[in-house]
Amino acid sequence: MNSNYVSSLDKIKPVLNILLFFSGLVMIIVSMIDNGPSAKIFVIMGVFIMSFSIQNLFTNGVEFDFEKRRYRIYKDILSLKIGKWYSLSGFDRIVFREFSYIIKSSKGIPDRRKQTDYQIYLTGKTKKSVKLYVYKERDEAWNAANQLADNLGYELKAVYN
Repeated sequence: MNSNYVSSLDKIKPVLNILLFFSGLVMIIVSMIDNGPSAKIFVIMGVFIMSFSIQNLFTNGVEFDFEKRRYRIYKDILSLKIGKWYSLSGFDRIVFREFSYIIKSSKGIPDRRKQTDYQIYLTGKTKKSVKLYVYKERDEAWNAANQLADNLGYELKAVYN
């Protein structure tokens, strides 16, 4: 959970998404110029590709500046992280929470499948809790919570429901 770590995939992801977006746009433009039998298919494919790339261009995340003792929840738009920095003062613990719920079908009828998420919160006596991360795998979540608590020098508390 090194806040400065950026994988090589993270570096090229925005470029790939931009290429996908413009590929979809080109498909739409070409289909408008060439009104042949495949034009409708190209429009559908172009719209699908563009919507997929747009969805992946905008992501959310959490970033910590351990030296300045601050954090932010940001929106990543084309690798530009936008979000206000907040002080860590007033926080004193990391909470690892196991949250279980029943999945409902599309008609609102419970289908009796239990889903469990593992959530990590930043909490304190003088601050409102902030949800930082949600994981599907318990071990991955516990390791992340442990590492974050160590990096911040905070107590780690586990809550199960």
